[in-house]
Amino acid sequence: MQAPFSFPVLIRLKVILLLFVLILPLSSSAKTPLVGQAIPNLRFIDMKERIHYLSEYRGKWLFINFWASYCSICEQEIPTLIRFQQLNKAKVALLGVNFSAESLDAVKVAMHRHRFNYPIVPDQTLLSKTFNDIFATPTTLVISPTGHLVEKVIGRLTLEELNAFIKPLQQPVEDVKQSSHRIWNF
Repeated sequence: MQAPFSFPVLIRLKVILLLFVLILPLSSSAKTPLVGQAIPNLRFIDMKERIHYLSEYRGKWLFINFWASYCSICEQEIPTLIRFQQLNKAKVALLGVNFSAESLDAVKVAMHRHRFNYPIVPDQTLLSKTFNDIFATPTTLVISPTGHLVEKVIGRLTLEELNAFIKPLQQPVEDVKQSSHRIWNF
């Protein structure tokens, strides 16, 4: 019985695979910020054609939610995010990034259906390159009031989980250590 590939062909395939694995990480000029690192001051345009910079949100907790209108989990999470924004408008900002190749018309239909109370950003190259390890929706990035990445959460967040991020900010320091809420160090 003859092998499907000859020995030299297998060696060439291994070399090509090795080069692919070594070169692929170099192909993206931006590195995804790690937990504890500062988020770069990115510029982006929302669906209402307004220009924003991430630095505009310093002083507030910023939640960047990557979603898609065809994602059923995202559809379930959006009302929770809207409610969270309503309850915490003074100390929280949300950005919804439509993370897919959906048409602008599909995004507009989703915007009309949900009546978002926070800016919606169509998928833009700069955001996608900066956060190049987003591979599923929904994914939410939690950024501290000082502009540092606190957490990356894949999957649906509840109102209780969202509030747990900002709760330590509302309590005196000595109470935070005794709190039953999750605490993230950065």
